[in-house]
Amino acid sequence: MRLRSASEADGFEHGAAIIDGKLYEFTSGFGNKVKIPESVADTVNNDNVKSVHLLHSHTNDTPHSMTDLEKLLVDKVDRISVIAHNGDTFSVYVGHGWIPTREEYRQAAKEISNEVDRDAHNIPEFTEWSVDERNYAGIREQAYRIVRHFKWTMEGGSLK
Repeated sequence: MRLRSASEADGFEHGAAIIDGKLYEFTSGFGNKVKIPESVADTVNNDNVKSVHLLHSHTNDTPHSMTDLEKLLVDKVDRISVIAHNGDTFSVYVGHGWIPTREEYRQAAKEISNEVDRDAHNIPEFTEWSVDERNYAGIREQAYRIVRHFKWTMEGGSLK
């Protein structure tokens, strides 16, 4: 949970990569974005690397964004996890699903995003929700639907 406590301390997203069992930690210094440093990306791209687990903190309480989940398309990345500000932890891996092409992923993500927007407006109390509540519900629903679409596996949730 060092990622979460680091985010609480400075308000930035923090990340880590476990590459063949070795931990690399990093931050980009942005409030809601973390970028994998070139040195870590170079390690991931090394031909000898077999397994990569990407983790990062979210400064809000959401599970993975569509951009987060797109990292599963990268060769050797077999799991991506987020630790939300409230302590919820979510982890996604391909499992018995499949890895689409980047174009297939982006097309599905666009369709799912449009569906979630449409469906949200059919919720009677939607107009009473705050912007944060709307964003949270949208990001969460998009993550669940993209995981289901590709038959990936999501684990975790509230740790309370």
